[in-house]
Amino acid sequence: GFPQEMKDIVKKHSIIAAIAMAFPLFGIDTIVYIATLWLMYKKLAEMARVPFGGNLIKNIIAGVLTNFLIALIVGFVLDLIPGLGWVGAAAYGYLVMTFSAIGFINFLTMVHENGKVKQQYDFNASVNALKGDRNQLMDNSDN
Repeated sequence: GFPQEMKDIVKKHSIIAAIAMAFPLFGIDTIVYIATLWLMYKKLAEMARVPFGGNLIKNIIAGVLTNFLIALIVGFVLDLIPGLGWVGAAAYGYLVMTFSAIGFINFLTMVHENGKVKQQYDFNASVNALKGDRNQLMDNSDN
């Protein structure tokens, strides 16, 4: 399944992103968010045994496309809920970071060896496990 270390990386970076987005600091929040996102991508790639620098172009394209699509979708959905304020900004930061991790892992799967990244690590299982964690989180928030 999904290694606990990778889950911890995603959760840690998602929380940092949520905090950065909740407290606007005149542009510093954006810098912290972007740095957190790319640091997370770098760590995920390293865990997948795909050296980030060695595959820089593919990884940058994966990160940019993933983050653009996820930010667009999450931003659109949250725009439908009026009056969220800083809570909405924090939710936005957390959700975009988490879903960006899923998208980045999917992209790594597509561009590196048809779903099997070096050392026979099965990213499809990882993505499914992370999606399961997200669904469990959503189910628990209904209570």
